Amino acid sequence: MNVLKAILAERNMTLKQLAGLSGVSKRTLDPYLSGKAEWKNARASILLSVTDALEIDPHALVQGKVEINISTEKEKMQKDKKNT
Repeated sequence: MNVLKAILAERNMTLKQLAGLSGVSKRTLDPYLSGKAEWKNARASILLSVTDALEIDPHALVQGKVEINISTEKEKMQKDKKNT
């Protein structure tokens, strides 16, 4: 799975929201989301703007080693039931 796509899914964030937070246009981010562009080839300013907005280490995004904790809806519901 594409790392950026997974991070956005985990955070329930859209590409438009990331563009707003990072100051990087949606058009510039699209190739990274689709996998047509690789973070290791990104301009430093783009990489740093995106990783600052996501509060992650730039090296982790370039290497594709960002820890992602995606829970399924079923798991979320089970946690909610335990807490009530």
